[in-house]
Amino acid sequence: MTDIANQYALAVYNYACELNKLTETVEAIKAFHESLDMQSMKFFSHPKITKSEKKSVIDKTVEFSLVKHFLYVIIDNDRMNDLSDIYQALIE
Repeated sequence: MTDIANQYALAVYNYACELNKLTETVEAIKAFHESLDMQSMKFFSHPKITKSEKKSVIDKTVEFSLVKHFLYVIIDNDRMNDLSDIYQALIE
């Protein structure tokens, strides 16, 4: 696991704890993570697909606001390829 993954996991963990929404956050990230297949990862990693288009997909598929905004940050920082490591760090 990378330091980057640990930093993102710690940030979402701390924010979820502040809001008393840790269980819901972990479950929502788990559900999103498990729903990703190779085609989805190609979409989210493709450099010619705009961040706006990627966020639009997130907006339509993720209901939990905290996780939705967390994924927006991941997209803005081109870290979608790190999501698996971030999720694993969050679980730990």
